[in-house]
Amino acid sequence: MAVQTFLEIPLVGRGATLSRLITLYEKAVAGQPQIIMLEGEAGAGKSRLATAFLDWAKVQGAAILEGKAYETYQRLAYQPLLDCFSPFSEPEQDLRQLLSDTWIAELSRLLPELREHYPNLPPPTTDETFASARLLEALARLGQAVATQQPLLIFIDDMQWADEATLDAFHYLCRRWAERATPVLLLFNRRTSAKRAEARLIEWLASLKSVIPLTRIELGPLSQQDILQLVHSLSEPHEAETADAHVSLASDPSKQHTRASTASLGPEQFAAWLYAETQGQPFYLVALLEALLEHGGLVPRLLKGKGWIFEPQAALLNAGTLGGILPAGVREMLQNRLAQLSPTARELLVAGAVLDHDFSFEDLCCLAQLSTQEGLIGLDEALNSLFLRESRRQPGALNSICYVFVHDKLRELVYSEAGKERRRVFHGRALKLLEEVSAPAAELAYHAVASGLLRLPFAGAWRRAMKLCMCLPCATPSDIMSKLAS
Repeated sequence: MAVQTFLEIPLVGRGATLSRLITLYEKAVAGQPQIIMLEGEAGAGKSRLATAFLDWAKVQGAAILEGKAYETYQRLAYQPLLDCFSPFSEPEQDLRQLLSDTWIAELSRLLPELREHYPNLPPPTTDETFASARLLEALARLGQAVATQQPLLIFIDDMQWADEATLDAFHYLCRRWAERATPVLLLFNRRTSAKRAEARLIEWLASLKSVIPLTRIELGPLSQQDILQLVHSLSEPHEAETADAHVSLASDPSKQHTRASTASLGPEQFAAWLYAETQGQPFYLVALLEALLEHGGLVPRLLKGKGWIFEPQAALLNAGTLGGILPAGVREMLQNRLAQLSPTARELLVAGAVLDHDFSFEDLCCLAQLSTQEGLIGLDEALNSLFLRESRRQPGALNSICYVFVHDKLRELVYSEAGKERRRVFHGRALKLLEEVSAPAAELAYHAVASGLLRLPFAGAWRRAMKLCMCLPCATPSDIMSKLAS
């Protein structure tokens, strides 16, 4: 049985913060637009908290638009905005209920598919001096129109990687929405460990304070009391338990190592041990619990009609008992998880790490050069081992599903463990694949550089790579030539 099917980690230690988010949302609904910046190091639980809040807001009737900024695409202007507003380019959306043709035409600069759905649109303004302002005004009017029907909540993950154009755009949108008392809340996640991006983002945040109420919330590690609450939720015994009222996984030959020992830890001991091992860092905590479950440190039992409970084993207190199953470093622990996957699953994950985010099954198979059957087996393994999950931002194509890594740390690990030569080959395949679907030039240029295309001793390849790289904003020949020495 896959770990993900029964190990559900509850959200603990964030109740006060979640209540604060709800209070700020209620202010926004009352016509006081708000910005919230959730801050914390990688793995602090920002995305988990944001997801819980978005799920709550959806039940309240909010219109939710989601986007994400990516370190690899910082030169691709407006990418987070494109993620957010791309649902409005779907054929089933009748934008004429929200905007006039004049503003739909301006919006088509960002969403060119709109001209296919509305072939009689007037041309957008041809004066480049005003083109950007007209696009931003179209976005502001669209957000305003949506918010008059239901409160609008915009979420951008990894805001520290947002490009300059996106930052300028949100500054404009916030000013316009504040002027009109639009019921909108903007929730941004920011990774504080990204030092390279801090200065410009902090300056941007400072400039927003005079435009719209801004709340910055920093997520720290969980306390030992928080972890104790988590342990109780996982291991607390249920009433009326009898000898024949539970099932353990020990009957599964593939899980013989999970047979219960005669001694289990009490909740307080287990919580103290978990805190000492992880220092309350949520990502490390979840990774450690998954490793314990897989290797027998946690014994799962299914109570009839009541779900799973988990018994921590006393052997955890003896560092040598588990025979090196639980390494001291979390990175080593994740490396061990990766090493246990089949070669097919690992190749599939490398393909995903190269594509970075929101990749389809077909794209994974193409890059990994796997047959459909091999790919399905590898995908099941990647999902069940909690390396991949379905993306929250799904494309509009019928029956199309996209996938993302469960956490950026997992993607970074897979990418680094792939090795330089394998990464180069996969980037080359990604370049070819993305050229066929007319991907943005900046995205093509990224893969061209990463694939080593600039090093190929062919004049044609050099010209092609230079052409792609020159599409990047602020790129100069000297910028590109510097890549040759890297």
